[in-house]
Amino acid sequence: MLREGPPPAERLAAAEAATEDATRVSVLEGLGEDARASAKQLTRAGALLLAAGAHQEALTLAESFVQRFPREMEAHLLAARASTELGIGRRAEQALEQATTLAPEDLRPLLVLAELRERQGDLSGAIGVLAQAYEKRPRDAEVAPRYGLLLSRSGQLELAAEVLGAWTRRNNEPRALAELAYVRYRQERLDEATTLLRRALRKAPDTSLAHYYLGAVLFRQGNISAAEKAYREADRLAPKDPRALSALCQVLAYAGHTDELAEVKRSLEARFPDKAKALAAECAAPR
Repeated sequence: MLREGPPPAERLAAAEAATEDATRVSVLEGLGEDARASAKQLTRAGALLLAAGAHQEALTLAESFVQRFPREMEAHLLAARASTELGIGRRAEQALEQATTLAPEDLRPLLVLAELRERQGDLSGAIGVLAQAYEKRPRDAEVAPRYGLLLSRSGQLELAAEVLGAWTRRNNEPRALAELAYVRYRQERLDEATTLLRRALRKAPDTSLAHYYLGAVLFRQGNISAAEKAYREADRLAPKDPRALSALCQVLAYAGHTDELAEVKRSLEARFPDKAKALAAECAAPR
């Protein structure tokens, strides 16, 4: 074990004060091998490394953490999170098994497992894991909105409405309100969807997804100019997401606004060159 250099507390303070991720990672290098570092300090260091996007460094620290403190749940949880980010599914699952054994009532291993399943493309698996967490703590802020979102994404609209409805009755959370509105939109409950989206935007006017969903609702209601405005605002707020601009393209095609349509097509080609052909193909009047 290394004992040279500044003490762990000093290194952590320097890492927390650093303004650049590279500096933060450099300051924490080798901390896992420092025998002076406590479990609490290693947990904090791991969190800083993950936040800096240094997933391999976080896993290296986690392996030392596990070796030194094998009964410390945070060590295994850190290993699981880093492995999930790195796409090392088997290592993540092993770490989560250990974490769950050490702290069976802690929901965090379930949440990490749900993230792992989702990244593996196993949406039903992620939903199944979140269902277990929801059964334990239906009012948990880390569980209910995420569970409702995945249910919505999987097309389980009735259950998604139940989960998101229960959550938004107690919490005025814009993202959850927007997703519930999208559920109602697909259930053809357009007035309710509009009300929910207006509520979300009153709470957080810069919620791009709420503007995007509002555009879809307004178009379905026949309010073309308002739909166009909503899609433009969604695109302004999330310029790296092509969905709003693609939807705007379809609305302009439907309305016959040829000049604006040509401009939007040029924007799609310039901003999303890798997806330009597919997006252009979708840029037709919706039926």
